[in-house]
Amino acid sequence: MDWALPPVKDDTKLELVIKNISKRPCKLYQYPAVKFGNDQAFLPPVKSSKPQSPIVLAPGKVAYAGLLTRTGNKDVSPLETDLILGPVGKNEPKDNGDGALLELPKPGVHVDKTARVSYWRPDSESAISALYPQ
Repeated sequence: MDWALPPVKDDTKLELVIKNISKRPCKLYQYPAVKFGNDQAFLPPVKSSKPQSPIVLAPGKVAYAGLLTRTGNKDVSPLETDLILGPVGKNEPKDNGDGALLELPKPGVHVDKTARVSYWRPDSESAISALYPQ
């Protein structure tokens, strides 16, 4: 898992990038299970970003998910420096306490209650544009 900066500099959006490092294709059925802090719930997905079929990643290929951190003013939103990434499979993510702690790009991001995540997408542009359904 890695971070990418969207094409337009905007401190409300991040991209999650996942790479298949195995020798077999893998399928991404859901969205990343992410949250800020142990006491919070996983971010809700943007339902309209769900692809019609799972994203299939060939060995060495990548997929993207857009992460919207807030829609409000950053001056009234707490600064978060870490993100928790939970395990995901074929079903909706469930918080079972497992997960990996990931450090966010410096200096961190301001997050409010409107934060949400897209489903895994095959390209960067569709991952970010999915955060703003029409």
